[in-house]
Amino acid sequence: MNAKKRQRMDDLIIALATNPSASLNELAEAAGIGKTTLYRLGGARESLIEKAVSYAVAKLSAILDEFVFDARHIRPLLVRLAQRSIDEGASILLLVACCHLNISALSQLEQRWHQTLDTFFLQAQQEGLLRIDISASALTETWGALMSGLIFSEQQGRMTKAEVVDTVEKVFFQGALAQGKA
Repeated sequence: MNAKKRQRMDDLIIALATNPSASLNELAEAAGIGKTTLYRLGGARESLIEKAVSYAVAKLSAILDEFVFDARHIRPLLVRLAQRSIDEGASILLLVACCHLNISALSQLEQRWHQTLDTFFLQAQQEGLLRIDISASALTETWGALMSGLIFSEQQGRMTKAEVVDTVEKVFFQGALAQGKA
């Protein structure tokens, strides 16, 4: 995909994340492109959403590919994961808005994120870095809910990116870290 098409897909993702029920005309206007160009990107609305979701899935899969999940470096790793997640905030919000759709790529990404983070949090618990009275899967869900909620606030202009990362560190780590660790 060339740079111009990637930029159009990024703009479309932002438009869809902001207003998932928008008409094609509204999406084209919000993405700053003509309706004909929008149609060339994906055709009918359903196909367009599916292509945008697939593109967002690829972007979030790439984030997972960047990391070596080593529990001994939990704090800097999760801060960096938070930063990268914020960078792709519109993609995350689009996928949250489309989670009810039956799109296999979305289901596969969700499974991969869950498996990766569950394993990572379990390793951190085994190393004594995270509390063991909260399951690894509960930590994964807490992380995901915290990130998506704060990303939504950042997208709405209620928080800056720096505030999101700072809040994640304070809320997640001070509640999840074992006493005296980090």
